[in-house]
Amino acid sequence: MFKRRAFLAASLFALSFTASAQEAVPKKPVVLLAGATGKNGSVILKSLLELSSQPYTVRAMTRDAEAAAEKFGKIADWRQADVLQPETLTP
Repeated sequence: MFKRRAFLAASLFALSFTASAQEAVPKKPVVLLAGATGKNGSVILKSLLELSSQPYTVRAMTRDAEAAAEKFGKIADWRQADVLQPETLTP
């Protein structure tokens, strides 16, 4: 019984320590740009990435992430999805 309580206490301490350590480093909000490889989307993507002090992370959505990475490079967090197919938006 004592070992079990000690284990639970140690586990709770570890969880609270991990949570407070994660809170100490604020995460940047994520900006999702749908249609990032289109005419307007590529201009907006470039503008988002050119800002000197980005207070956010850019996530670029396109129908073909592999082709986008080849064309534009790994300048953003490319995600493959299609707004006309809702089942592709979950990941």
